[in-house]
Amino acid sequence: DEDASEYRSQRKGKQKAVDGTVTAADVVALQKQARDYALANALAEKQAEILSVSDRQDALAVSTKKHYRRYQAHWMNWCERKKYRDHSVTYSKFLPYVRELVAEEPIIHDDEYHSIKPIRVRADHGGLEGDLPSPETIDAYVKSVIDLYGQQMAMQGQSSSHNTVNLRTKEVVGIIKKYKLRYVLDALGSL
Repeated sequence: DEDASEYRSQRKGKQKAVDGTVTAADVVALQKQARDYALANALAEKQAEILSVSDRQDALAVSTKKHYRRYQAHWMNWCERKKYRDHSVTYSKFLPYVRELVAEEPIIHDDEYHSIKPIRVRADHGGLEGDLPSPETIDAYVKSVIDLYGQQMAMQGQSSSHNTVNLRTKEVVGIIKKYKLRYVLDALGSL
């Protein structure tokens, strides 16, 4: 009986090749094959994405990762204070963040959302008055958020190499340069 069914299936295969007819079973088999192929591709893409994130994390030294965590936590707290629903890094959030880091004076509102709280070292009065942080400290804040952005892009399967450049626009670089000048002048004034 098995030989008869095998003969029939071989016969159908030969008949298809001759007259070009396709049966419903053939359509189902082709659909299953297409689904399996799409699933295999999706799994391969997801695996590549996971490896990309892993490689990105491995590229940073452990000490750098630990160092960045503190600054990235500052970014996350800032996002919450500004009432952003997530901690994702976008240029529209990054620019005001950098401006606030280097603001000359704090501005306190009853609504925390509108407050401007620049970074201060050895701060008094709730962390709002104190010495200006070094330009290197400001760079660490900026670099850590850019690194966080790279991690987020890698998690989405996107390359951050060209997008990272977009975060460091002329405006952001100008803000940091202006801060560095202010820092030097402040240091000279205190001599």
